[in-house]
Amino acid sequence: MCPNCFSSGFTNFPSYRKFEAFEAELHQKLSWQQLHRVAVQPATAADFYEPDVAYRCAACTEVWALSPPDNAWRGYFLPVADAKAHRRRLRHLDTLKGIIGLAGLLALATLLYFLTR
Repeated sequence: MCPNCFSSGFTNFPSYRKFEAFEAELHQKLSWQQLHRVAVQPATAADFYEPDVAYRCAACTEVWALSPPDNAWRGYFLPVADAKAHRRRLRHLDTLKGIIGLAGLLALATLLYFLTR
């Protein structure tokens, strides 16, 4: 990360307006050739949360992964290493939500079983 690219990333875009403001800054950096679009490598695309686009900073060579928001998905713009960690956190949270939901359903079924006996 450097002043030519971005000082920090975004783990999500809380609103579409925030994304539009970010996108305007991104397009400005692209037009000034501070960032260059690079291909997302198919072999490594599974390592981070399937970004639509990747960008490389011309000054520090940091590669950034962009996944734009879409409906409930809030998207992100992070360096590749951070994007991989972010994806692991999201998977972990999804797993925990599934386990908690299943445990709650099981507890409810048990309660209903004993109440109807």
